[in-house]
Amino acid sequence: MSEDEKQLIERELYNAITHFVERQKLVAQAMVDLGLDLEEVGQYGVAAWAAELPPGWAITQHDAERVPDGYKIYNMRKRIEALRLPDRGIWIDRDGDEWEYYLHGKGCLLTNKRTGEPIDWECNVPTLEIWFFLQYLEWQLTSPDWRDRLMHTQKWIQARGLDSVCELIREIEETRPIQPFILRIRVTDR
Repeated sequence: MSEDEKQLIERELYNAITHFVERQKLVAQAMVDLGLDLEEVGQYGVAAWAAELPPGWAITQHDAERVPDGYKIYNMRKRIEALRLPDRGIWIDRDGDEWEYYLHGKGCLLTNKRTGEPIDWECNVPTLEIWFFLQYLEWQLTSPDWRDRLMHTQKWIQARGLDSVCELIREIEETRPIQPFILRIRVTDR
């Protein structure tokens, strides 16, 4: 492969990554619209969204006095228990598109019901989550809007496999740092 071909692939990947990072804001918006606090989810994970916790995870009002951030956690849990948000469901964005959501750990996976677009994001993760991006890239490679924009990347993957993209991404990050989407953005109310 020539250096020019490699640069074409790296440019395609960089554009695909920056688009993915921008799209992750939609996941944050969905989480806020569902009634979640992104900072709490980033700090406490499943405890900040699960209506029911496994035995031993709950904090009583009595425990709150002895646990760091105990009152904050206790009050958060009371709010979440009242919300009774299922870990899977449907969210409708401002354009009227339906998305399936799946809450997990410190994040959420959205999948567009019409296009199949998967967008996964975790709160407070200061680096690009490569596996989330690879899932998104697989979708991009089949999307009519992206197929032509990723021609060289598609050939690279066909010859070397999807995981080979990881090394290219590391090389891209050395020359053009990729800024992941983290909680510093402002999510608007509906």
